[in-house]
Amino acid sequence: MKLKNLSFACAALAFLITAGKGAASGQPDEPKTHITGGTMDIIKGGQQIVFSNGAKVTKGENELNASKIIQDKQSNTIEAFNNIDFKTYTTDKELILGYGEKARYDLDMNKGELTEGRPHLLYFLKNSTAPVSITADLIRFDKRSEMILARGGVDIISSSGTAHSPSADFEQQHKQLILSGVPQSSVVYLKPEKSERSDFFADNITLNFDKHMIYFSGNVKGKIITARTPGK
Repeated sequence: MKLKNLSFACAALAFLITAGKGAASGQPDEPKTHITGGTMDIIKGGQQIVFSNGAKVTKGENELNASKIIQDKQSNTIEAFNNIDFKTYTTDKELILGYGEKARYDLDMNKGELTEGRPHLLYFLKNSTAPVSITADLIRFDKRSEMILARGGVDIISSSGTAHSPSADFEQQHKQLILSGVPQSSVVYLKPEKSERSDFFADNITLNFDKHMIYFSGNVKGKIITARTPGK
């Protein structure tokens, strides 16, 4: 059912009033959720609202854009489809940008996931010369626990090298990335100033971005390759 003019405005207003939960429910005040789009359809007896043609969700300083967004009023969740891009911030005001083809987010629990189209995150850590890039088959994120979980063919690119793993857990509070799974995780660490490259494999690898350290455990193996300087 498509709503236009006054009917559309009334339905949108009613939606925005019920989208945010705050002091009235006994919970601490949170930014209200606003969802907009070029068109809006109400389906399933008013249980779900479908936004399309430039659909957008904003909650405080967080924002998500997609071709289509479906909001379920009972579960207070949203699903987004196609051409997804979003931005959010950590408690330390570090910017995270995300891209994918399908997303689901629980507005009450502040957690969600990106799937389809090899989801991709850019994490702009403070005091880093370049963002950490994370690509995987599935990426889950939890704002409350400040965790990002990547699963399936995880590729990581940072300013100092690259890593590959079946599974990666990013602990935002500790600024560390834990790699594990089968086959073994691997890290390629580059030192351009020394013309040096290090290739390492291990069952578990922890990259600590605050300390600029890498920790290896379990069947560790690797090699360091140093390019020869001409004439030496």
